[in-house]
Amino acid sequence: NQFYVFSVGLNKPNNQGCYYTLVDMSLNGGLGAVVAQNIKINNQKSGDCIQAIKHGNGRDWWIINKYASPNAPNHYNRFFVYLVTPDSIYPPTTTDFNDATDADFQKMVFNSDGTKFMNFNAAGYMSEFNFNRCTGNISLYKNILVEQVLPSDLFFWEGAYSPNDSVFYVSTLWWPNLPNEYLLQYDLSDSNIAASCDTIEIFQNPIDCGALRLAPDGKIYFARAFDYGFPGYPYPDSVHNFVNQ
Repeated sequence: NQFYVFSVGLNKPNNQGCYYTLVDMSLNGGLGAVVAQNIKINNQKSGDCIQAIKHGNGRDWWIINKYASPNAPNHYNRFFVYLVTPDSIYPPTTTDFNDATDADFQKMVFNSDGTKFMNFNAAGYMSEFNFNRCTGNISLYKNILVEQVLPSDLFFWEGAYSPNDSVFYVSTLWWPNLPNEYLLQYDLSDSNIAASCDTIEIFQNPIDCGALRLAPDGKIYFARAFDYGFPGYPYPDSVHNFVNQ
């Protein structure tokens, strides 16, 4: 009856880090209640990504999030891995690959069985990593695209594996030097994955690319929005935006 809600705080020094909130659904007549709120488990500045993968033992879980440097650029490409058991959340193990900037805008996307994930960022970096679900160990599998000097011409935003893990789709955002946004497809079975890139669709401002998500029906759903100026906060409800579309 108890559930963890994990989150990361961004940008502001007083809320950066990784947190959990505990919800007990047996309380409040079955409606649930928060019994512990925003408990910090890491005070390092976090990238804009967090993932949960079930442990190989079928009971425990792994939580993975990324470091974001308060003094970018650096090139740690640092991962934090937490073990979650019925009685504890253990301090994270840290792994550095030293091949990409620890920026705020970066993502991790796991494949169907949780043994591999794609890590990409706003500087055009894309690499696929192995993940050991029994030990929590991360190892580099293959680098697909090296990081570019900012501002890059590939501002990767969101991605998704195909249902059989053979293809990876990724969306890009516009930036002052990038008039278009793209939905791209990479063939992961190709000997040169970067060269296999296929442009599925091109978008022009003010139409923005949003999230890609593989759904239980085996289809990938792609969010798009009308952008009235990055970052567009506070998202007035009178226009289409990242929140209400």
